[in-house]
Amino acid sequence: MEPPKFMYGSHYSTPGYVIGYLVRKKPEYMLKLQSGRFDKPDRLFKSIKDDWYNVMENPTSLKELIPEFYMEDSSFLKNYQNLDLGVRQNKKKVGDVKMPPWAKEDP
Repeated sequence: MEPPKFMYGSHYSTPGYVIGYLVRKKPEYMLKLQSGRFDKPDRLFKSIKDDWYNVMENPTSLKELIPEFYMEDSSFLKNYQNLDLGVRQNKKKVGDVKMPPWAKEDP
């Protein structure tokens, strides 16, 4: 029997998406959601440019920007707590979110 038809298998603004954006500012949220661990380093929010590209080019990506993107406090983009978020497969340590060139690394 075929599954019923539907538009999307996931939906925007899931807790995982929101927590993924906030992991540097509110790590306790991800630790609670992920049973005491951070998500895989390669899945963590790392770059404004990469997320923008993914949302614009990948029809299955339904992420929405969280309110923090529109506020003056951009601390959610910096790893001020020096959290050990792991090392990606490319051997680069996860740290601050990489800003687009026009931002000059200044959130």
